[in-house]
Amino acid sequence: MKWKKDAELILLACENQAKVHYAMSVRNMLYDSLSYGGQIQRMWNKNVEKMTTAEFLSKFRKGDRLIPVLTLVFYLERR
Repeated sequence: MKWKKDAELILLACENQAKVHYAMSVRNMLYDSLSYGGQIQRMWNKNVEKMTTAEFLSKFRKGDRLIPVLTLVFYLERR
């Protein structure tokens, strides 16, 4: 879900679980890192103008900003 207020944009990911997943923190880190990787890939495709050496090596400009990704997990116990 993308939420935009003024010029701020946050990507919110929600998951619900019925049972405990002991590796959920690792799974969330993987999902979040894939989301950040996708954002960087899109920036690589659009950053083709003149860059400094450091910017050229990373294909990431000093002024580029990533959209924060927040992941929430809700554990719902069914009775």
